[in-house]
Amino acid sequence: MQVRRCAPDEFGVDLEALAAFVGAAGPLAVVDLETTGLPDDPAAELLEVGAVLIDPGGDALTVVSTLVRPSRPLPLPIQRLTGLVDADVAGAPEVEELAPEVAALLRGRCLVAHNAAFERRFLSRFIDASLAEATYLDSQDLLAISHPDAPDLRLESFTRMLLGREEQHRALDDAIDTLRVLSQVAVGARAQEPRYQTARTGVERPTVQAPSAAFQAAIPPSSMNTFSWPKRSSIHHRRAPYSPCAAS
Repeated sequence: MQVRRCAPDEFGVDLEALAAFVGAAGPLAVVDLETTGLPDDPAAELLEVGAVLIDPGGDALTVVSTLVRPSRPLPLPIQRLTGLVDADVAGAPEVEELAPEVAALLRGRCLVAHNAAFERRFLSRFIDASLAEATYLDSQDLLAISHPDAPDLRLESFTRMLLGREEQHRALDDAIDTLRVLSQVAVGARAQEPRYQTARTGVERPTVQAPSAAFQAAIPPSSMNTFSWPKRSSIHHRRAPYSPCAAS
């Protein structure tokens, strides 16, 4: 498993714009997983873990990435989606070897993901059962408010619209892209761009009232201390590496 510290500007992330959000949510881990199947498939296994760790007041990002060797050959659809083949993971550690280290890195952090229910299911199943009880924020909930005109809430729609790139379907790349998208929202809110005004509270003062209710955003910050907003309709989906960073 690779754990590295990187400057936020390497990835186009504005930590100053995100500072209020990070301070309110506590230590964060923006997480993405690649797997060999969907959560309801009993044969599905972890294939890759990517995460970006952010601490309140910090000036750097810690990126975490590892391949995982599944017990079965990779299904062809997964090979086509990720570009990975059996030879790529033949020398990777098995999940039992990785789980304690990954759990230690994520434990005690607020976990942010795009379609977070997916990550919750696999993390609690393969990494540590206690991660089912962690706090999760789903970036889809925030983007449903800031971009009600988006064609859908898939990550690839927002990487195209906001980042000008295709979704990579690799765990660390997608975790970084999720963070970059949130950074764009935070920068827009700070600049008082109309599209992002209703999302401002979500990136400055997130409040979680239920595991599946994430960024609370539709009420101006001065209106009340604790609030919620009508949940969006759930959209289910599944989603090459960045340049190397200096090792920590």
